[in-house]
Amino acid sequence: MTPEVFFAVLAAAAMHAGWNSVIKAGSDPLVTTTHLTLFSGAIALCCLPFVAVPQPSVWKWIALSVAVHVVYRLMVVGAYRHGDLAQVYPIMRGTAPMLTAVASVLLIGEWIGVTGFIAVATLSTGVLIDPV
Repeated sequence: MTPEVFFAVLAAAAMHAGWNSVIKAGSDPLVTTTHLTLFSGAIALCCLPFVAVPQPSVWKWIALSVAVHVVYRLMVVGAYRHGDLAQVYPIMRGTAPMLTAVASVLLIGEWIGVTGFIAVATLSTGVLIDPV
């Protein structure tokens, strides 16, 4: 892994953890999530002049991605209304790789192999284990 990729992954993890912390710290998780989403959307709109329009065949996947993210964010909102950040965040982060691996097989036929599934299961189990 190149240093650029390593630091990009590290920055993404820090931003994701920060995003969750801001949602939990806000007075209402739904309002805070909405504000963060609108702010992110505004940043994305500024980037539109620099990217090509996706091919028509890709739009169904973009729509599916939007639907999945809406459901995910609503689940985060509900979870933070009922649980602590230290409980909710590991559960949400630990289940995401498992769901992605299974969905990639079911939706697009992308098989990551036995070694890949063992790696995902190990990663997810490590994240989900409560050290207390």
